[in-house]
Amino acid sequence: MNGSTNEDLAGLFHKDTQDFFKKKRVLVTGGGGFIGSHVVEQVIALGAHVIVPTRSGISDFLHRVEKQIEIKFCDLTNLTQTQTAFEGIDIILHLAADVGGLEYNIKKPASIFEHNMRMTLNVLDSAQKNSVDRVFLCSSACVYPRNCIVPTPEEDGFKGEPEPTNSGYG
Repeated sequence: MNGSTNEDLAGLFHKDTQDFFKKKRVLVTGGGGFIGSHVVEQVIALGAHVIVPTRSGISDFLHRVEKQIEIKFCDLTNLTQTQTAFEGIDIILHLAADVGGLEYNIKKPASIFEHNMRMTLNVLDSAQKNSVDRVFLCSSACVYPRNCIVPTPEEDGFKGEPEPTNSGYG
């Protein structure tokens, strides 16, 4: 995507998709992450006003578009902060997740699971309270078992437990 313009990115989408996002207030949780930042760029290209909630400020991944987005300081594990951040939002793309690296994942699977569930439940509760039109929940490749085939069919995510080091996250 480096070097791409908003018009280049918008051209990748069907006209109905472009119309759907145009002039909408789209909040992207996890928008400061690697994948989320690319989603932010694409949604901007579709003509949306993009809001990124963050606990820590602008991420390095968003510097390219920081003048085109709105940053809201928000801890998604805090229901009150989440409800406030979601006021006036039309669409939520929920990509945020708590991950802590391999060692943390192995030692704290229950904490990771609880933290991610709290964020997701707060997102859903806040979306309902604020009458958000659409909520998109994104999953993770970490749902798949250790010994699945590559490329992995989506239905293999329902065959067994996730890779053990991802048990709290996947």
